[in-house]
Amino acid sequence: HMGMGDMLVMRGLVAALSAACESVVLVCRRAYVAAVSDLLSDLPNVALLPVVDDAEIVRRFAPNTNTVAEFGRRGYRFMPLGDWARDNWRALDPLWTRALYKHAGVDPELMYSGFRLPPPSPVAQAMLRTVLRITDGKPYVLVHDDPRFLMLLPPACDDHVLHVNDPRFYSDNILDYQLVLRHAARFHCFDSSFAWVVDLGGLGTPTTMHLYARQNTPPHVWRTPMDLLHAPPADGRRCSDMYADPDLGRALWPGRVA
Repeated sequence: HMGMGDMLVMRGLVAALSAACESVVLVCRRAYVAAVSDLLSDLPNVALLPVVDDAEIVRRFAPNTNTVAEFGRRGYRFMPLGDWARDNWRALDPLWTRALYKHAGVDPELMYSGFRLPPPSPVAQAMLRTVLRITDGKPYVLVHDDPRFLMLLPPACDDHVLHVNDPRFYSDNILDYQLVLRHAARFHCFDSSFAWVVDLGGLGTPTTMHLYARQNTPPHVWRTPMDLLHAPPADGRRCSDMYADPDLGRALWPGRVA
């Protein structure tokens, strides 16, 4: 599991291992090192080992490689979890998140009780000030879309419907969005890392989950109450092709867009 969402999900698991072990090393994509370092900043015995991509993991962490052997000589136990273990780990629980924790021998409830968002950074505070200036302090809707999962929204059709990638307040550290998310009147997303920040972080943001982006998302995964938008189905069209602009505006913020 290598996406940023996976790192958020594993925060409680890593915390449990750090409490039981002298030292823990977590393999992490280089692009997420800053965010994951902040996420684990209260665990001083956890270190990150940056990799570029899955190909580097296969090359360096396959059984009997020099990297694995070196960690073994230093007293580490090698734990390939989830799909990296090449076994039937998903059979441990219907929900992949709980199955992952059980695979590591960790209580799945620690995914929530062991989660911790770091205090808002100066960047996060500046982002919120910028958003409030853009919106004149009025309620706003935040949208996270991604063309890889057939969810690509057109440019904002209302001055108070903002995209997470808006260059006016963008950050490449997802944890910097915590204040902007917390203060949003509503958040639209698919099953993504941003959804996990809202859910695991207990931000309480009213959220609409666009399930057609990932059809197999079990609704009961999320502990945050969410409005679930199941239709239209993912059939190769983009979300922006599914609505006329006025209809999309109403879907994003009912009652606010004509």
